[in-house]
Amino acid sequence: MYFWNELVKFNDPDAVEQFKDMFGDMFGVDIMKDADASVENTEDNKSQIRMETPGVKKEDIDITYDQNVLTVTYDKGSTKFKKRFGLKESVYDVKNIVTSYVDGLLTITVPRIVKEKSEPIKITL
Repeated sequence: MYFWNELVKFNDPDAVEQFKDMFGDMFGVDIMKDADASVENTEDNKSQIRMETPGVKKEDIDITYDQNVLTVTYDKGSTKFKKRFGLKESVYDVKNIVTSYVDGLLTITVPRIVKEKSEPIKITL
């Protein structure tokens, strides 16, 4: 743990990358980086997720939904990126998710479920 504490203490990006490479080589696992994304709620009851992925081919992007989590993963060179979004099926219409990928910009549009407001019910005593 001393080695990791020193990396964090000095915040040396090269040392952190070397540690990740060493850890991955020792244990045979890939270290994934968190991908940048923005989320915006639109006026037409949808949420839009936008991720810039320049240099990534469409077929190299994997989008999955499982147990209320939408996961986007992709490789860029030797680095793997991953981003997760919580999408409850009671709030979002996950069966109607629409995606587009144009010029390195991935857009995921998720419709929100609109519940009709019910009229108040008068209860008499």
